[in-house]
Amino acid sequence: MNTMSLKRKSVGILNKLGLVIAISLLAQSCTGQSVWESSVVKGKTSTFNCQNLENKIHITNINYKDPRETRIQYDNNRLDFSYVSIISHEDFLEAFKHSFTDSRIAQLAEVNDFVSMVIHVDEKGQILGIYFTLDPSTTIIPEELELFEKEVFTRVKFEVIGKKVDDLIFHSVYFRIHFNEVQNGELRMVRGSVKLKNRY
Repeated sequence: MNTMSLKRKSVGILNKLGLVIAISLLAQSCTGQSVWESSVVKGKTSTFNCQNLENKIHITNINYKDPRETRIQYDNNRLDFSYVSIISHEDFLEAFKHSFTDSRIAQLAEVNDFVSMVIHVDEKGQILGIYFTLDPSTTIIPEELELFEKEVFTRVKFEVIGKKVDDLIFHSVYFRIHFNEVQNGELRMVRGSVKLKNRY
């Protein structure tokens, strides 16, 4: 009788322990998916400001300065045409490949994850800052976005096309890149930007 009672207690304890472990794993999983829900999120060396707007997570490095505070966005509708074009598609692709492992790219491609960004570029083609947008269900972690941002600043170069402007202005260049594009080695919107310089 005591043996049966002991067995029942052991089974009960094991069941409760299993439940606690399952809840713990679920909580960790949820935490991983909702890491961007905080208004301030830290990577290894960078800190990001985050806002959840219109079912998208908007992210900027804490060092990001809105160019509208010191510059005017160039308006092609009322001024002569001036814009910027990416110099190299391959450099942009390498920014992804140095920030995410092949297995990670495959994992993100499988769930159709993406990175949207607005890159602010000055009148000389220099990057001023990057404004990121992610899907709320993304599994991209702060350390990955942090590294990607650094790689874009280091590798991606723009050149001015059209009229050369001397005033303090900025251009906003939008990209939405899916990880299946990264996996296939062809970033459609980036390729389109590179081709711009052949048209003007």
